[in-house]
Amino acid sequence: MIHLRTDLVLFIAALLFSISTLCMAYDTADMSSERDKYLRQLNSTNEEERMNAVINLGKIANGADIPSLVGALNDSHITVRVNAARALGEINDSAAVVPLIGLLDDSDYRVRIAAAEALGQIRDKQAIKPLVKAVKDTHVEVQSAAIIALADIKTEVNPAPIIDALSSSDTNVRAHSARALGILKVEQAVDTLIDTAQTDTNWQVRKEAVWALGEIKDSRAIPVLLKSLESSDWDIQKQAAFALGKFKAQRAVNALINALQKKDGELKKEAAWALGEIKDPSAIKPLIEALETTDWDIQKEASFALLSIGKPAVEELVMAMENASDGKKVWLIRILGRIKDLRSINTLVDALGDDNEDIARKAAWALAKLRHHQTVISALEALEQKQRGKWAAKVLIEIGSLSVEPLIDLLNGEYAQPSELAQSRAHDVLAKIGIPSVSPLLHALRDGRIQNKNDVVEILTQIGQPSVNYLIPALGDSNDLVRETAAECLGRIKDPNAVEPLIQSIQDSAPDVRAWIAWSLGEIKDPRAVEPLIGMLSDDYWSVRFKATQALGHIRDPRAVEPLIKILNDSDPRVLDEASWVLGSITGERLGRNYDAWHLWWISNKNVKEE
Repeated sequence: MIHLRTDLVLFIAALLFSISTLCMAYDTADMSSERDKYLRQLNSTNEEERMNAVINLGKIANGADIPSLVGALNDSHITVRVNAARALGEINDSAAVVPLIGLLDDSDYRVRIAAAEALGQIRDKQAIKPLVKAVKDTHVEVQSAAIIALADIKTEVNPAPIIDALSSSDTNVRAHSARALGILKVEQAVDTLIDTAQTDTNWQVRKEAVWALGEIKDSRAIPVLLKSLESSDWDIQKQAAFALGKFKAQRAVNALINALQKKDGELKKEAAWALGEIKDPSAIKPLIEALETTDWDIQKEASFALLSIGKPAVEELVMAMENASDGKKVWLIRILGRIKDLRSINTLVDALGDDNEDIARKAAWALAKLRHHQTVISALEALEQKQRGKWAAKVLIEIGSLSVEPLIDLLNGEYAQPSELAQSRAHDVLAKIGIPSVSPLLHALRDGRIQNKNDVVEILTQIGQPSVNYLIPALGDSNDLVRETAAECLGRIKDPNAVEPLIQSIQDSAPDVRAWIAWSLGEIKDPRAVEPLIGMLSDDYWSVRFKATQALGHIRDPRAVEPLIKILNDSDPRVLDEASWVLGSITGERLGRNYDAWHLWWISNKNVKEE
C-alpha cells in the first residue's frame, strides 16, 4: 500500500510538472507568435499597423529585435519613429546607440526628444557628445531631454553647454539644467547657480538651483542658502534647509532652529533633519520641543535628529520627561532607549510605574536595550513594587543571561530580604529566561548560595523539557543536593529520555537521592522502571522503600504484586500502609495490611494472573 501511494504521488508530481512545462511552452510560443506578427507588421503599408507594431514590440522585444526596430527609425510616420526610439530605450542595449544618435538630427522635435530620452536610458558614453550638441537644439523640449539624458549618463560630461543653458529663456530648460548640474556635481557651475538661486524670475528654477548647491557642497553657497531659508516661498525654504543639512554647516544652526519654529510642517521636518546632520548641542532643546507637535513626520525627524546628536542630548531628554505629555514621553523614551546611556536608568525605571501602559511598555523596552549590570540591579529593586515590578520583570527577561546571577542573589537575600512578591517574580523571570538559568541555578545550589532546594525545583520545572539535557548529567554531580534536585525535576518534567539515566543512578549513595529517583520513575510511568523499582523495595531506608512502593502504584504493573505482598512484613508502618493501598489499586482487592490474607489470595490467583 505504501508503494502504491508513493507511485501515485510521483505520478501526480510528474503530471503537474508536465502541465506547468506545457503552459510555459504555450506562453513562450504565444509570445513568439505575437513577436513574429508585430515584426511582419513593421513592413505593412498601413501606418497604423506599423505604429501598433512598434508600440507592442516595446513591451515584449529583446536584443534580437533591435535591427527591425532600428529600421523603423527611418519610417516616414513620426509616431512610428517616436515609438521605435522608445522601444529601443526599453530594450536598453548599446547596439541601438548609434542609430539613436542619428535620430537626434530628425526633422521632428518629438522624435529628437524620444531619441534623447532613449539614450539617457541606455547610458552609453558614445552618446555624450551628440547629447551635448543637442543641448543647443532649436527646440526647448529637446534641450531639456538632452540635459536630463546627460545627467543620467553622469560620467565624462562636458558641463559647459548645461551651464550656458541656465540662461535659457525657457523655464523648464533652466530648471532641468540646474538639476543636472547638481546631479553631476559641477563645481565650476557654483557661481552661476548662486546667481540663479538669487535672481531667477521663476521659483521652480531657484529651488532647483538651491538643491544643486546642496549637492555640490561648495562653502561659497552657504550665505545664499541661509538667505534662501528666509524666502517667501515655502518650497525654497525647505530646499535650503535640506541643502544646509547636506553641508553640515555650524553657522546655519540658529537659522535652522528659527525654521523649526515656523508653521509649515514640511519646513519644520527638513529643519529637524538638517539639525540632526549638523549635530550641534544648541539644537537639543528646540528639537525636544518639536516632539510636542501632533505631526508624526515632524516628531520622527526630530527624534532622529536627537538620536544623531546622541549622548550630549541625554540630560535634556531626562529632564524633559518630568513635565512631558504622554505622547511626548513615548518619543523621549524611544530616543533614550536607542541612545543607551546609563544616565537614563532611573528615569526609565520610574516610567515603568506610569499609569499609561504604552509608556510603561516603552520604558521596559528602553531599559532592556541598555543591557547593563546597573539596569539589572535597578530592575531587581523595582520587582518589590506592584505596578512597576510587572514591567521590571519583563526588562529582566528581555536582558536574559545578564540577569540570572543577580536574580539568584536576590533569592538568597543578597540585596535585601525579598518580599514574597519579589521572590515570585524572580522565580518567573528565571524560568522565562530559560536555558541560561539552568547551570547557574545548579551551581548556586552546590555552592550554598541558594538554601532552599524547592526554589530551584520550581524554576527548573517551569523551564521544563529544555533543561533535561542539563539535569541528566547533574545526576552524577558530587553534591547530594544537586543530584536530589535533578532527580526530582526529571520526575516533574516527565521526559521519557530520563528513564534510563534515572535507572542507572538507582544505586546512588544518598538515600534522599534514591528516594527521589524512585518517585520520578513513578511519575514518568515507564514500564522499563518496574524491575528496578521492585529491587528498591529492599532498600535499607524506609523513605526509599516508600517512594518505590508509591512509584509502582503509579505504573500499576502486575509484576509488582508479589514483591509488594512480601513487603507487607516491612518494619515501617508508612511503607505497610502504602503497600496495602497500592496492592488494592492494582488488584481491586481490599485486604488491608494483612500479609497472610494477601499471601493466600496470591496463591489462589497468581496462575490466573499469569494466564
